[in-house]
Amino acid sequence: MATDGYHREKFSSAISCLVSSADLRTRLEHAFTSLVTVRPENFSDEALGTRFAELYERVTAKDAQVEHEGKIRSTLRQMSDDEAERVAQEIVDINTQLLLQANPNLFG
Repeated sequence: MATDGYHREKFSSAISCLVSSADLRTRLEHAFTSLVTVRPENFSDEALGTRFAELYERVTAKDAQVEHEGKIRSTLRQMSDDEAERVAQEIVDINTQLLLQANPNLFG
């Protein structure tokens, strides 16, 4: 399905954003900038779409508190380090599932 390829492309971009020397919250903000056009209802795997929807809700849960901040930045700023790490891990896990759906023998 064409949207699966689109999702793999967007999550690949998000993973690339997670690999830098910037602090974790900045990396997560950039990763989610890569994912803003991904729509949970377009996943061919409904459970994976639900996981992404829940993750996106987690990183947009807080309203901006300063001008030009935006929900993602505000939410990430207010997260604990542990929660930010869990968000990053969920991006990696969803990406892995997308890759495995495309190629079940990818990891052996």
